[in-house]
Amino acid sequence: MPTPPHGFTAAVGWMQAIDIDGKGTPSKVEVDWMKLHAIVNSKDTVLYEDHFESMIAAMSWYGLYSRNPWFGGDRLESMPFKVENGILMLEPHIYSYRVYHWWNTQRALVPLGTSRVWFEAAVRITGRAGVQAGIDYWIDLSAPPEGPQKNNRESGASDWIGNSTSGWQILTVGKP
Repeated sequence: MPTPPHGFTAAVGWMQAIDIDGKGTPSKVEVDWMKLHAIVNSKDTVLYEDHFESMIAAMSWYGLYSRNPWFGGDRLESMPFKVENGILMLEPHIYSYRVYHWWNTQRALVPLGTSRVWFEAAVRITGRAGVQAGIDYWIDLSAPPEGPQKNNRESGASDWIGNSTSGWQILTVGKP
């Protein structure tokens, strides 16, 4: 869904990571930045971007979720991660039976005239980790989560990328 459904005015980009094998083999996911974009009147505009210069309070909501069943229930506990040298770092093998889930630290208003919303992130994977990105639409900037399809809706998700990569790669979802 390239634009928000009727009545939804905000968007957020999200990411998730898993230990591919679920066996606890050492792995690491590094994220340099995340950017939420919109095509507004035929021009690409960055709505919100995260650069990981330091820990901020909004990051405390990043969570670990059930892997089996997938996202069964709600957030189970805080997601362990570090911020070092401008990089968000996590190690999915530590909780190989969980889904690591994080998102833009703020929602962004989707401007009138938007024909597409898309998201990208610079990611480096070491070991047997898998990473996926997606976009959620929200009713507004501050609506609380109330379960699936109420105050927020998933727009779509990227394919999973995984295993060790030779360097940084750009993971996108919804890019025109």
